Amino acid sequence: MGFSKYSLSAIVALLALAEDYERRVPARVLSERTKLSSRSLLEVMHILCVANVVYCFRGVKGGFQLKKAAADITLLEIVEAIEGPIERHVDSMQFNLPSASRRSLTNALYNVAHDTTKRLASVTLSSLRAAKVA
Repeated sequence: MGFSKYSLSAIVALLALAEDYERRVPARVLSERTKLSSRSLLEVMHILCVANVVYCFRGVKGGFQLKKAAADITLLEIVEAIEGPIERHVDSMQFNLPSASRRSLTNALYNVAHDTTKRLASVTLSSLRAAKVA
């Protein structure tokens, strides 16, 4: 399973926000820290704001702030905020195969999606930050 550049950008942005968990970080500062363009950053942060992962503040003293501790934000939450539910992607696939093969392939893909969901749910922003430091 691959992840879009938006999901990866969201993870990078949230890791940077986790460094200042209790403080509001201006978009310009976040863009500089992450090396993401302002436009890409704002698109991703808007999605994360709508998904209730971050607070978004407008105006001169605006910026972004995590809504909860990095230990409580999983990769699953981030990826699904950007991409939508992982299993939905299996539902949307159309296969031109005999029914037995189609059923077998669909079951295999659901198993992969389920395993991916479990693994993503087990990784938090704080565990990624700890691994970066170690």
